[in-house]
Amino acid sequence: MSMKLILDPEVKEFLKKNNTITKQDLINKMHQLFPKYPDKYTLICSNVIKEDKTYQIFYETNINNIDINCIDITEKTDDNKTIKEICLEKTRKQNKQPV
Repeated sequence: MSMKLILDPEVKEFLKKNNTITKQDLINKMHQLFPKYPDKYTLICSNVIKEDKTYQIFYETNINNIDINCIDITEKTDDNKTIKEICLEKTRKQNKQPV
């Protein structure tokens, strides 16, 4: 069974508003980062450069142990948040307590 990319709602919204990076770009990067499915929970932050813009993308393994979640995407600027800040913000949005 092959991996499928699952986009969080914020990522879907970002892709709708952005005309540069596409879902296919995210899928291609997913296959590059995950040539095989990891044995343990994995969170990876990576960059995609397209048309002189750099996008920071966060992927994590899915609870079903088959698919990959794309949990965040931002256009990289000098004032980007840290990974911890992004995770805390996402946790607050989902009304969950931080781990």
